[in-house]
Amino acid sequence: MVRDKTFLIGIDGSDSSIRSISYVAEMVGTRENFHIVLFHILPPIPPELLEFGGAEDPATEQKLDETLKREQAQWIDNAKKAAEPILENAKTILYRLGVSPARITTLLSQTIHRPNIARELLETA
Repeated sequence: MVRDKTFLIGIDGSDSSIRSISYVAEMVGTRENFHIVLFHILPPIPPELLEFGGAEDPATEQKLDETLKREQAQWIDNAKKAAEPILENAKTILYRLGVSPARITTLLSQTIHRPNIARELLETA
């Protein structure tokens, strides 16, 4: 039995990433023994959302912590929404080139600090 091959494609909406999507789609054609993972790395969380000065009063500290967590979650949600068109465009290109939707997965990576894109791709692979 032949095992499915997985192609991990890092995408960021650039011309280079679009070319890589097209290249892989043309390479696999309409074969059935493959899977494509479209991988997008979200930008790092801004420093002002990582830490706060703190407070001496525990109740105030807890409020600050809760506020910060809400703001972080909102920022991540907005970053994911901003990534959706990039992922959708990549999938559309693959569909147009004959790749079945069942053969495509999307994956987002979020980093707290500035990402090392090569490391993120290697760890995901």
